Amino acid sequence: MSLSGLLGLSSGGRAAVIGCGGKTSLIALLARELDEQKVLVTPTARIRPMQGAALCITPAQCLRHQPRAGIQCFGVLDEATGKLTALPLALLSELQQSYDLVLMEADGSRGLLCKGYEPYEPVIPDFATHTIGVVNILALNRPATPETVHHLPLFLTQTGLSEGDPIDIRAIAAMLCHPGGMLRRRIGKTALVINGVTDQAQLRAARRLLEAVLANCSFTPDACIAGCTRNTIWHAL
Repeated sequence: MSLSGLLGLSSGGRAAVIGCGGKTSLIALLARELDEQKVLVTPTARIRPMQGAALCITPAQCLRHQPRAGIQCFGVLDEATGKLTALPLALLSELQQSYDLVLMEADGSRGLLCKGYEPYEPVIPDFATHTIGVVNILALNRPATPETVHHLPLFLTQTGLSEGDPIDIRAIAAMLCHPGGMLRRRIGKTALVINGVTDQAQLRAARRLLEAVLANCSFTPDACIAGCTRNTIWHAL
């Protein structure tokens, strides 16, 4: 089955992709898989401009752009970072209606493997139909330090770890399931993507993580897959 099929994403979908350790790569895979449709890729936080996409980097350009089959990447260019920041929400809400599929990078983790969540994060528009949470199995056994975790003090509070402790399956599940954690603002169908899984030992760890999520979250994900955005092999869990 296709990646979009495993995630239950099809024409008409508006997916907010959140989490750590593979959001941008996952969005690129989904966009290219479905590029016979009119696909809009855009941030509600920040995103790197997508190579090969039709690019609009100001609100005025985005308003003028005529939707067409293929990938369009919209945002406001931050020249200091080279990234696209979010369009005004009212404008995005209007523009997204002209596209078959909308993929939103709705979270920021500064390229780190884990994150603690501020009260306003992640930024998921109310028109979203899917929330896709991304975690990376490579976080396991890494120390909970600023080099590994974005917003470390919040992460420690939300997981119960102390600084320097190894990040275990319980902590990753808490990052997802805590009342202040990653998935608390989810909208629509919820899918979990466990990235970085390339061998049988990591696949077993991914299954243990799903068990911990099912035991600790107040909801059940509609889909959960494990695999790696680098080799595009996925397993439904």
